[in-house]
Amino acid sequence: DPCVYPVPLDCGRHGVCGVEGSGVAFCNCNDGYEGEHCEGTVDPPELPTDGTAVTATIRPGESRRWRMRAEEGAEYRIATHLFGLPDTVMHLYAPDGTTELAENDDASDGRNSEIEWTCPHVGTYFIVVHGFAAEQQGTFTLTSSQALAGEREDPCTNTVASDARAAVISFMPNAVRGDTYASDA
Repeated sequence: DPCVYPVPLDCGRHGVCGVEGSGVAFCNCNDGYEGEHCEGTVDPPELPTDGTAVTATIRPGESRRWRMRAEEGAEYRIATHLFGLPDTVMHLYAPDGTTELAENDDASDGRNSEIEWTCPHVGTYFIVVHGFAAEQQGTFTLTSSQALAGEREDPCTNTVASDARAAVISFMPNAVRGDTYASDA
């Protein structure tokens, strides 16, 4: 095996060894990485915000990263749709690329992921998607669309009465499990 003998090919944490048809070993780098040993980073691909689906495939242990330009005050719906990958987890990061703003494992429609988010400041934000379990692999699509005024359901259309000093109300549009109400009374 040219990836192991005579000297193991080290592709770091961001790639795996592959073998060309001629028998030469090479590093097949994950998205966002390049170089002989997958040591260099590149800008992640742009995620359109017009609802255009991008398709990606994940191998065991991998994640995929995109950048998304967002406008202050705009509402966005970012969602995965499974086509072979059993389950996704999605993370939304601030422009610094490290501060997590939101995370979703299972949306109301099953094992897809969905984040509805209002952008606090104009900028480039980052979306990372990976399989729920490290051994999962498969294909999925990712979409981002800007919500139009009135498109989102209003969680305040029904009345919740409480004499509690404090309460937390969680709203899940189209929730299978239903809306929840919690109180610390």
